[in-house]
Amino acid sequence: MKPEQYFLRYAFPCAHVLLEQKKITREQYVELERAFYENSIVSREKLESMFKAASRRLKTLSEDYWNIEVLRHYFVSYHNKCIEENEGDYAKFSGEFKEDCKVKKCKILRKEGINLTVEMDGTETQADGKILPEAKEGDEVYVHLGVAVEIA
Repeated sequence: MKPEQYFLRYAFPCAHVLLEQKKITREQYVELERAFYENSIVSREKLESMFKAASRRLKTLSEDYWNIEVLRHYFVSYHNKCIEENEGDYAKFSGEFKEDCKVKKCKILRKEGINLTVEMDGTETQADGKILPEAKEGDEVYVHLGVAVEIA
């Protein structure tokens, strides 16, 4: 998987927020959505222009921020820290929404088609598993805004 695809796996679940805030256009959202579900590549320049806050934060972590290990660290760890510290727009969101924005490791309890029932923070909840058809019951996955984005 290319870094651009990996970045989009984690970033796309936030795209609807950017659309609502008018930080991206409907056309940009549709482009991102298509690329997300088709696992195709959006250029780094476009990703950085649409996901400005994530790009800004990534650049503070490493000069080689288009490296999958740096991207994983950002989304699985640093991203959650930024939310907890109310960095940037996170200060505007409710506590419940901020909790949903965090990337969390969850265990798949049941799988029915693309619908996953996962254990998140000790509670059963639903996650979209469309981009992880290979995921199975018992696997641990990272979930971001209700979307299973990677097998842990």
